Amino acid sequence: MEASAPSRQLRRSESCLSFTQRHHIVHQARAHASIRRPSSYAYQNPTIADLLASVLADECVALDRRGLGKGYIEHRDVLATPRGRLLLGETINQALLSRAKISCSFDELTLDSQENRILKGTLIRLLRCLDIHKELLRKIRNTLDRFGEVTLIEIGPRDFQSLIIHRHNAHYSLALKICELIVNSLAPEAGGSRYRFKDIAADEQRMGLIFQSFILNFYKRERPDYRVKSDRLSWNFTTASGQSSHLLPTMNTDVSLYSREKVILIECKWTREPLQHFRGSPSFRSAHLYQLYAYLRNHPSSSRQRVSGILLYPQVDEELRADYSIENHELSVRTLDLSADWHHIRTALQELINRRPPMLPMPTGAQAEHL
Repeated sequence: MEASAPSRQLRRSESCLSFTQRHHIVHQARAHASIRRPSSYAYQNPTIADLLASVLADECVALDRRGLGKGYIEHRDVLATPRGRLLLGETINQALLSRAKISCSFDELTLDSQENRILKGTLIRLLRCLDIHKELLRKIRNTLDRFGEVTLIEIGPRDFQSLIIHRHNAHYSLALKICELIVNSLAPEAGGSRYRFKDIAADEQRMGLIFQSFILNFYKRERPDYRVKSDRLSWNFTTASGQSSHLLPTMNTDVSLYSREKVILIECKWTREPLQHFRGSPSFRSAHLYQLYAYLRNHPSSSRQRVSGILLYPQVDEELRADYSIENHELSVRTLDLSADWHHIRTALQELINRRPPMLPMPTGAQAEHL
């Protein structure tokens, strides 16, 4: 998938929270809702916004029962007794020595940590969300009482990027991931201080990057026998003028799996219409096939490695399965049913790279005009 500058920036932001993590969070939320609905919900059919808000509120309560984590926060003060680091510049500029005072900077262990600030800021933002049921809003207000000593901040992407999860705050991991998902999913209402949850599924570019991230992280986690990464390929030809080489488009694979015997390139395409129609006849999208074919032709594999490619689409209506052989390369087209249960999805992705069925020769001549 070729990446423009904006899409590369979006790819980096999406990589902070992969599709697998999103799927896991929402799955936990649904399980949580099915267990607690009789006592916690006085309404039917909770939305994703309700589920995420409820799970975050319960996570905050659980953290409080365990004991909210503390962190060291830098403080500056004018003291009669030196403490911490002495700020001589400020002391001289403010003529503090004449009053037997000195400016100091010191760290203090407090509940007002960055993790707790993010939790409180997210809960406040949920109170301003128009998609949250009023019963949940009451629950969120009660949860906020536990963060009275914590400073309220305006949360942004940099707050999550600067966070470091270590063994002392690992129990905050799920709550912070839910906060990041909520913050990225909320959009401000025009001309007001209220928010609404964005329909992420309607953004085809964002969903494409999430789909790609999910496939990449799935194989990184599930297939340690492969080296899994995204590649940047170079064109296998020279130009008469070296200055024109920068005009060639970049070739970035979505997922590349390496073993000693083979290389598998997976190109992920998020689209509702994987087929094109020419004179009433359906066929695979030629641009997608040409793109994957270019990757296969220009991949710098060794002579011992057999390079194959897979076009992978989300399944919309019917399943698509096709396998071809072209210039000693295997090329397959598959769809993945993301509405199925996790066991089915996991099995389908494992079989995708495990079993290589017999290949048909790529259509040529008049037959190729429909590709």
